[in-house]
Amino acid sequence: MNHLLTQIKAENAVNTLIKARAPRLFEAAKGLVGKQILKADGSLRKDALAVLDVPTFPDRHDMIYLSRSSSSLAFTFKASAWTKNEREHMSDHCSYSETTVYIGDMQNGLLESLEEFDPSDYKSDYDLETIKDLRAKCEEARKAYEQARSDCNPFGER
Repeated sequence: MNHLLTQIKAENAVNTLIKARAPRLFEAAKGLVGKQILKADGSLRKDALAVLDVPTFPDRHDMIYLSRSSSSLAFTFKASAWTKNEREHMSDHCSYSETTVYIGDMQNGLLESLEEFDPSDYKSDYDLETIKDLRAKCEEARKAYEQARSDCNPFGER
């Protein structure tokens, strides 16, 4: 269960990072709509980079970086988490989570429109018991599906 707990911590951490930093990226991007923001090589122009104020992190465990695309302005958020293993002979658990947040649509390096940012899309209070319960429900649903599928044989599912 330590591995699952570490995954939960990483997911909570990345969503917390998104809720803290993404609103600033969306706000800054408002001033870039209708402007050329990408260079020919796909990297952000210096003026766009300055406006967006893309953060750099001395702590390599939390990162935000531009996701290169010719059709959208998006940033990938990455966070890591660790849990100590209870057994001395076992190594600690480490996990990371990445989520790409789409800021807006682009055409030929021109930012055409912005997406809406909704912090409620980024849940950051997952806990072990809830995830265990959800997994149990998935397993029950899988078994019910397999039984129903078997019952439909030889007629198919549709």
